[in-house]
Amino acid sequence: MTHTVSFNVDGGSTVASQTIAHGEKATEPPPPTKAGHTFGGWYTSTTYTTPYDFNSAITKHTTIYAKWIPITYTVSFDVNGGSAVSNQTVEHGKKASQPAQKPTKAGYIFGGWYTSNAYTTSYDFNSAITESTTIYAKWNPVMYTVSFDVDGGSAISNQTVEHGKKASQPTIEPTKAGYTFVGWYTNNAYTTPFKFDTAITASTVIYAKWISNDTGGGNTDPSANPDSGASTPSTNVEEIVVDVESGDGDLVSKTTIKRKKNVDNTINDEVTLTAQSATETIRKLKEQGNDKARIIIPDEKDQVNQVQVSIPKNVLSLLQNGAVHLEIVTDNVRIEVPKTSLETFNDNLYFRLVPIKGLADQLDIKEQAKKERVVQQLAGNAVVELLGRPMTIETNMQSRPVKLTLPLPTDLTDEQLANLAIFIEHSDGTKEVVRGKSVEYQKGITGLQFEVNKFSTFSILYLLEKEEEVKEPTTEGVTHLPYIQGYPDGTFRPNAPVTRAQMASMFARQLTGNAIPQAKATYTDTFQHDAKDAIEFAKEKGLFKGVTATNFNPNGLITRAQMATVAARWIEQQCVERPDADFCPPTSQSAAFKDVSVHHWAAKAIDTVNAAEIMTGITADTFNPDGLLTRAQAVKVLNRLFERQVLIEDQTPLFKDVPKHHWAFYEIQEAAKK
Repeated sequence: MTHTVSFNVDGGSTVASQTIAHGEKATEPPPPTKAGHTFGGWYTSTTYTTPYDFNSAITKHTTIYAKWIPITYTVSFDVNGGSAVSNQTVEHGKKASQPAQKPTKAGYIFGGWYTSNAYTTSYDFNSAITESTTIYAKWNPVMYTVSFDVDGGSAISNQTVEHGKKASQPTIEPTKAGYTFVGWYTNNAYTTPFKFDTAITASTVIYAKWISNDTGGGNTDPSANPDSGASTPSTNVEEIVVDVESGDGDLVSKTTIKRKKNVDNTINDEVTLTAQSATETIRKLKEQGNDKARIIIPDEKDQVNQVQVSIPKNVLSLLQNGAVHLEIVTDNVRIEVPKTSLETFNDNLYFRLVPIKGLADQLDIKEQAKKERVVQQLAGNAVVELLGRPMTIETNMQSRPVKLTLPLPTDLTDEQLANLAIFIEHSDGTKEVVRGKSVEYQKGITGLQFEVNKFSTFSILYLLEKEEEVKEPTTEGVTHLPYIQGYPDGTFRPNAPVTRAQMASMFARQLTGNAIPQAKATYTDTFQHDAKDAIEFAKEKGLFKGVTATNFNPNGLITRAQMATVAARWIEQQCVERPDADFCPPTSQSAAFKDVSVHHWAAKAIDTVNAAEIMTGITADTFNPDGLLTRAQAVKVLNRLFERQVLIEDQTPLFKDVPKHHWAFYEIQEAAKK
């Protein structure tokens, strides 16, 4: 007599039935597979309470049931500065729940949930979750109206300003018969000048203040002395004709400076580029085959306290049509505005340049810089000194790249030149430190050049390095030390995505034998991060770069394309140092993935890692370059890169969420065991 033993796989891959003689035992088949699930063993019923014993005798027709453990994913909500929304743990194929409460953010209106921070595709909460997912909150800024009360003067157009942004100071001052314009004020009592670096958080009225020309009337006291944010009455005006040059230094036209000596003995320069001058400049530049217009503003006696350069909208249009780069040169700063930054600007343009000449003011800046965390991060234990003259630059051209060059003292040593940085105090209250590059400022004078896209106070710092002993890391004999760690709760979280900091740490632990040397932070967002030293080590080895010159984004998640890029850098380095490495030369031809075009930014790296059999596609013809890399996937890639021998033998699990039947069990054990 025989009996049929069938296997109920509940949607998994097919397992053939068995015909078993009465009293004999069924044979345990290979584990079936099911998308989004981990096989949990064979059971006697669909309640999955009793595992099936394959040593038991078959005495009747029998059905054996496959148990499946759903893979779970983390769904996180990137609120971009808004109120927090809790993460969700979602089983494979299930749906995330739309948060019941919308997040909030001061000055913004919630605009919905999106699939990426490009905010082009709304997130569909009816879609099945098949990997760890980040959902992004979109914010629409609240808009305010800034209006100008000119008290009978010529009209100034209203401005529409986003919450937290700044109003632009009108480049053309209003006029009023019989009066002189003094400046802009916060109220019609004219007690407080309006500062145009103030963030707008409500609809605002700004008031024009006037002085009567006959001293017998008007809305203000003629002896009033407004601060540097407003124009002051002038008692003496000198007109100076200055050169407009090409990028090669050839004269192409002239323009006029109005040098005003004010009643408080300060001197202001006003330069307005005229349509006539711009037209002549563009004509001459075309004749010379040049595309840079340079306005030279001299100050031989070092007496000017402020320079305002104005380019009316109609003149700016001429420069845009002529595809001209604009350069403004003073004795204190050189400003280079590329034509790409000019071409999308559609307003009257101004730059206000204020050199900080007072020694007391310079000392205040130095002392403030020494206290700032961004300076301490870069300086470490270095002594901070101020060099040259700080500059405050205001403009209504924001969020567009502009090059600045500050002149350096002429007596600097090579050591000093190698240890300079620019401390930037932005008008929105943020601070940052950037490294510049040495360039020629004028004949015989070196300058420090850097790029910005918002304007502020700029100061050159010299970081006098103190000597310290740094141990050189060793990679001898560290091949089989652990390079990955679990979490304090005893889990590994194999399906969690990998952060940039975690990946840098894995490389650093492997390369140093878990003796990662201490280092000074070179990124502003890693100073207090636990992985700061690992990040610096990975950067030094050429494996990782920052997302910008000053930011690393340690908590950013790594995609498969980004992992391929890091792995390709490792392969390139190792194949130079060790041509006999397992992955040198490539062991096969790279597959053609339909989701990786030849123009994809990581196409070459993906070809490299696929040909070396370090990373494979998720199917035969798809790579999923934008998919997030999980911790389990990362370990499999790194074990191959590090040429670690993964042993298939009986082992006690190191992590409670990685059982022996997990597909990456042995890979994770090898990476984590001591």
